[in-house]
Amino acid sequence: MRLLRLWVRDIINNWDSFLMAFFLALIVWIIAVEQEDPIIVADVPTPIPVQYINLGADLTILGDPVDNVRVRVRAQRSIVQALDASAFQAYVDLAEKGPGVHTLPIQVEGPREVKILNVQPPKAVVHIERLAEKEVTVRVEIMDYPPLGYMVRQDSITVDPMTVTVKGPESEVSKVVAAVAEVYVQGERSTIQTTVALSPRDKENLPVFDCTVDPPVAHVVVPIEPQPGFAEVPVVPRTHGRPADGYRVSSISVDPPTVTLRGNPQALQKLPGYIETEPLDISGATQDIVERLPLRVPENVSILGSKTAVVTVRIVPLEGGKTVVRPLKVQGMPEGMIVNVPIRSVQIILAGPLPKLNSLGPDDVQAILDLSTISGEGVFTLKPQILTPSDIRVEAVIPEEIQIEVRAPTPTPTPTTTPTTTPLSTGTPSALTPIPHIYQPTPTPTPTP
Repeated sequence: MRLLRLWVRDIINNWDSFLMAFFLALIVWIIAVEQEDPIIVADVPTPIPVQYINLGADLTILGDPVDNVRVRVRAQRSIVQALDASAFQAYVDLAEKGPGVHTLPIQVEGPREVKILNVQPPKAVVHIERLAEKEVTVRVEIMDYPPLGYMVRQDSITVDPMTVTVKGPESEVSKVVAAVAEVYVQGERSTIQTTVALSPRDKENLPVFDCTVDPPVAHVVVPIEPQPGFAEVPVVPRTHGRPADGYRVSSISVDPPTVTLRGNPQALQKLPGYIETEPLDISGATQDIVERLPLRVPENVSILGSKTAVVTVRIVPLEGGKTVVRPLKVQGMPEGMIVNVPIRSVQIILAGPLPKLNSLGPDDVQAILDLSTISGEGVFTLKPQILTPSDIRVEAVIPEEIQIEVRAPTPTPTPTTTPTTTPLSTGTPSALTPIPHIYQPTPTPTPTP
């Protein structure tokens, strides 16, 4: 107890010194914190969306008020670096605000350790109006035209629903006189049934914004039918002759594929339902033929547009098959090794255009046995590689795989007797006879001293 009294008395007697030491320690701590994580001023990198709250139930906002703000803050660097728009709330309070134009402050709230220095823009101009709604009719507008020879039956267009409700600011709703469904009929030759979004329009047929339509879409039926005295018929291309031997016609096309005829309704009814081109001669053809030909126009009938058509005849070679036998060409021999290839040749089944198959030469198709991927001794299974022209396909190779043996050469003692020469057979072996084929390095001759 005595020690406590002495300690308290000592503090009282040295109060000035105690306060000085405390403030010096506080200043040192602040400087240390400031150096490690200084306080900085910076802008929040992303804009903050503005909310409009407490708007009366029978009121709405007209136009586009401020939708986001930029904010400048002051805080420690580590805190500022972690900030984004989600850390803040920006709002305009519309409580007790009635119809009219109001200039109101934009309030921004953020984390407690962050001081908000500036908000841009600081205020928002808000135009408030009463909500209104009214019922208007739905009007269908045809935006373009069907093909020549067809017409839209305007008196038979139907729409469902026939009336809709328009909602929005009172001044905008009062401008709306109809909800318009726009329908496009270009290229259509039969009745259209479609669902179209509705647009509120004023008496000048201009869109009225800030309004909604309920329901927002309508189902529209637009009848399209041929006009009297017009008929659209297909164009039939005519050819005569045959392509060259080994070739065939793969397709015939015509442009335009249809034409519109105009004439007396009785004359149109007598037509066979199509119109022909003049015949195209394809005799001896070996490649595609493209030619513009006149159309055969019936009497008392005229053609709207060009009286010719472009006919394209595709000529392709006949496909066929062929079997050839080719010797194996060994590549990539392992250095210093003996390779035993039991098969000298392979049978190759080819497919492709007959003229190309019939003109193949010995060097056009080759069988390669590539040994560059193997190393060491042993038995290996390889697939022959077949080289062919680009338009010839390989259907099969017989045999598909070949087993080869690779071994190191065995040293042979010097013979002491004269070898006997055996005459070679004069017969020709079959191309597929599996006679072993031994590949070995050629011995290097010993120089004579």
